Amino acid sequence: MKSARPSVPPLGLAASVACALLVASSLSLSCSPFTSPTPPPWAGLAAVLNIESRGGPAVIIRIGATEAARISCDGGAMLTPGLQGMPSLPWELQVSRQSNNQLLLATTITTLPQSLVLLANNLFLSDSPVPGPAGPPCA
Repeated sequence: MKSARPSVPPLGLAASVACALLVASSLSLSCSPFTSPTPPPWAGLAAVLNIESRGGPAVIIRIGATEAARISCDGGAMLTPGLQGMPSLPWELQVSRQSNNQLLLATTITTLPQSLVLLANNLFLSDSPVPGPAGPPCA
């Protein structure tokens, strides 16, 4: 006894090729590595050291032996290699209190952008913007 098969018309050559391409492209996409990562929100920022005081003490910023900036409470600055007398990277960064010259931070900066935030008596150095609250009121 023969089983009855439904009658299916043969696919044309163009339809067969289209179907094969669809299957092949689906397989290649599912096996391909992800090549377009989403950039972080700070990508594309200028190559600067952004300094921001949020209720922090008045400080002196030195790059090597050069005084680069004086930052008051709630003040700020942006330092860029090659501008306003700033040397090219790497930078030997020092942050000290204006009142007594106490060294608060000594580090080497090799890449920019960087953010330096003085929040009350704390320092934060990051390669991305530092979110957070405003600092305490200035004295």
